[in-house]
Amino acid sequence: LLTAKAFQSNIGNLELSQIGEAFYTVATDALVKPSALVWVILIFGGFLMFTDTHSKLYRRVMSPLHALVHLAAVFFISWGAAFWVSDGRGVDFGSIREIMLTAALIFAGGWIAGSLIMALYLVISITVFGRHGNEAYSALGISDYKNFIRLKIDKAGDLTIYPVGIRRVPRKWRDVEPNGNEPHVVPDDPNATLPELIEKPITVSKLPLETSVAGKVPKTIEPQRVKAI
Repeated sequence: LLTAKAFQSNIGNLELSQIGEAFYTVATDALVKPSALVWVILIFGGFLMFTDTHSKLYRRVMSPLHALVHLAAVFFISWGAAFWVSDGRGVDFGSIREIMLTAALIFAGGWIAGSLIMALYLVISITVFGRHGNEAYSALGISDYKNFIRLKIDKAGDLTIYPVGIRRVPRKWRDVEPNGNEPHVVPDDPNATLPELIEKPITVSKLPLETSVAGKVPKTIEPQRVKAI
């Protein structure tokens, strides 16, 4: 909506067969209107910053393509909205009624198209190129496959790390009678899975220290010993 507002090109009277003229009008407005040109530069810069930075080549190629697809969507949605409002409805270009109607249509169309384009970009990025893993998986909102760690320090001072995971979390719970430190609710979902170790536990041995005569300042520290059990 903001991009269309920055251009505000008068192309509502043009039909699809006049796409060349419509594109020329919008491109000309981008060159003669500083706000539109700056806005386009900011869009390309924003997508450049968003694109996965692990690969410079991927960033340089995909960020402008991603931005161009969004700009193309803005172009066609805005054009369609302006054409529908001006087509035989007697609405003058630049009037309050024209601005409000086209803004509502562009907002609704941009909400749908922008979400679909972003989703398609993330799908292609992660399945084809292995990029944007965080963004793609966070957008899925998967409640299952959670993991955490439990830490245990024994009397000798050794640390054991237990990587624990749950494949399917409970969807239903039921109240139980409190019993000391036991939980007040327990899972009541037959499809839920029990916690399990997703990796072998890791033990980190306590660091032996040789102190000075005063017994306060460490003199030497042996290399840390890590072993899997």
